[in-house]
Amino acid sequence: MSARGSNVVSVDPPRLRMRLNNVQMVRVGDISVVWVKAQRGLSSTKVADIVDNFDERLFGVLTVTEPVDGMMRHAIDGQHRASAVLQKFGPDMEVPCNILNVTDPKVAADLFFRLNTTRTKPNSVERFNVAVLAEYPAQVAVNDMVMEYGYHVSSGQSAGSFSAVESAVRIYAKRGEDHFREIMELVTDVWGVQQGAVDGLIIRGFSRFFLKHGDNKKFDRTSLISQLQRKCPFPNSFVGAAKQVRGMTHTAADAATCAYMEGLYNEKKKTYKLR
Repeated sequence: MSARGSNVVSVDPPRLRMRLNNVQMVRVGDISVVWVKAQRGLSSTKVADIVDNFDERLFGVLTVTEPVDGMMRHAIDGQHRASAVLQKFGPDMEVPCNILNVTDPKVAADLFFRLNTTRTKPNSVERFNVAVLAEYPAQVAVNDMVMEYGYHVSSGQSAGSFSAVESAVRIYAKRGEDHFREIMELVTDVWGVQQGAVDGLIIRGFSRFFLKHGDNKKFDRTSLISQLQRKCPFPNSFVGAAKQVRGMTHTAADAATCAYMEGLYNEKKKTYKLR
């Protein structure tokens, strides 16, 4: 299995086969959390989510012990998946398990701890890019619009980088394409593709502002753009000012951002002020 000049690690085939032979089908009714302190608490919400969206291709392999005291197998990894199968299919359904010869709860606790501290979850941008490839409608639509306005999805901090994907997808899914376009158009009209122009606080605050004032026929968009450019020539100066308002008003970030925009807008208005 090794090759000269490569980073492939050689594995002794008999030992590999022995390890793989520990994966067996186990009756789910025989799996439980025997040592409660060696596991996390069971989340009924997480179990229900697995049941409602069950896909055997995503099930994977559980990690369990040999029967403890000749009875139940302790679930080291996969208790929520096991509980979901038990709920959906009953105790006689068999599931694939990696069976470890563990009889000491300290060892089980150590394995659980290491399994759950060495795993690295994909970040929001990585999940978004995978969702785009999988052709999830909301993510595909957001990605297309982000590129249309001169940005590219990236976790970097350079000009043109768009990393606020979770906020963007939530706004798009809840408010629709026109609303998200309104946000992107204001961002680009004020700051172009400057670094930080699509900070999550900015797009959430802009969303709140347009929900409140977007249908106001007396709202002067040009005046707002002029004020934002004059008072906040850089996106980070806008974010800093909005955070100051939040600190003084003790309101949610999007509400504080909206309030700051209203204040800027009203500075130059003698009539038709935003409320």
